[in-house]
Amino acid sequence: MSQPAFGERPQDDYPLLQQPADDRTCGENFAFWLFDNDSRVCINCHLNSVDSFWPLRRETIGICLPNGRALVEMNEGLRTNADTIGSAGLTMRCVEPFRRWRLEFAGTMRETTQAALAAGPLGDGEGRRILLDWDADVTTDSPVFRQGGTPESARLMQESAAGRYIGGARYEQLFRANVRFRIQGEPELRFTATGTRTHRRGPRNVAGYAGHDWQSVLLPNGDGFYFMRFFEADGSFEWTEAYLLKAGKVLPANVLSDTRLTSHRLDSERMQIRLSSEAGETVIAGVVLGGVFRPMNTSPGNPFIKVHGPYSRRFGFHSEPEGMLGMLQAWVRYTLDGQSANGLCERSSFAAQLKG
Repeated sequence: MSQPAFGERPQDDYPLLQQPADDRTCGENFAFWLFDNDSRVCINCHLNSVDSFWPLRRETIGICLPNGRALVEMNEGLRTNADTIGSAGLTMRCVEPFRRWRLEFAGTMRETTQAALAAGPLGDGEGRRILLDWDADVTTDSPVFRQGGTPESARLMQESAAGRYIGGARYEQLFRANVRFRIQGEPELRFTATGTRTHRRGPRNVAGYAGHDWQSVLLPNGDGFYFMRFFEADGSFEWTEAYLLKAGKVLPANVLSDTRLTSHRLDSERMQIRLSSEAGETVIAGVVLGGVFRPMNTSPGNPFIKVHGPYSRRFGFHSEPEGMLGMLQAWVRYTLDGQSANGLCERSSFAAQLKG
């Protein structure tokens, strides 16, 4: 009997404790995006392996707050064990594979504004340090969206650069969460959230990357959607994949149209997405609630270090050096089939092509 694909066995939801001896380019990433149902707080947090220094993990966190505030930080730490991925201030513990997770953070972050990050880079030493702690209990009963999860999508991944862009085996899952959030000196917030989590494992190479569009949401009734697209330098599509989640069933879909990133300004951008599936055409409306800009350098140096510096460690909009991508990690209020919810929207385009 053949082994089930990555993402379908309980052990696949736990961290890899040692880098494979025969692949020094193998890396791993766990990420959680949490969206306050009351549209006040968005938390985007990643824990990436630092491949030449395994099992070191690097946390990358961006938080959107009311009135355009933003908190950002990157740090490294060695706190990973059999059921927990851990860095300096952030831990993600798998309580029950594909069902329950516990996230905890305590530490300092740099305070800025979303508008400032959209206008230019956050310089070294800029941003007041604030102390905060937060935790989240994550639960899900949604099936996973597995990249390359259909024969056609898997074939196209192998025939294009999409497979190396994605970076090995990858899946994502929609969830709900109860969150406690506290900034020192400010009232504590407690809220319910929806979100998206991802897990990726394998070698990754983004040389030649020319932009992407990745969006998803979980609706109040448990339905939802996901799609991801990679672009060629001329604006055509390198690879595209989409799913609808309806009544607990994953339906493969096609992207008829989406809304690409064309500006590095945050102005409550409105978007429309059209998906087709066996359920017919689904029209999704969205309005951007906010987001954090980061630079993405597609010309790395050492191929054995997947967390590249110095641009990998920076926040804010960068237009240099030539070929830099502007990446907006945002949240959006989506409406489809008469329901609305907050969800994920990450897009990138060449910085030189984005309007001011």
